[in-house]
Amino acid sequence: MPEGSVEDEDDIFVESLINILFLFLGTLAVSVSVILLVHSATVAVYSQQLPMDFLPTSFFAALLFVIGFGSLHIFQKKRRARKRRITALFLRSKA
Repeated sequence: MPEGSVEDEDDIFVESLINILFLFLGTLAVSVSVILLVHSATVAVYSQQLPMDFLPTSFFAALLFVIGFGSLHIFQKKRRARKRRITALFLRSKA
């Protein structure tokens, strides 16, 4: 297989797309969880509906935060692995 073939370019495109989706999912989930927690705390303070609304919403916000943080962690891990692969390929080609 020649260097720079279409299959390699497709793999790079798919890997980049997956990384972008992990970043988008993580950022969206973390930001929504923070907004949801602040909103539910505000509603609980101003309308005194602590047992009815605050606990389920807080649980859902915590779940979203864990999903978002995990997605961002996977994104960072994939990014580091790709950098290592590129530097290893660069160092190997110079030798």
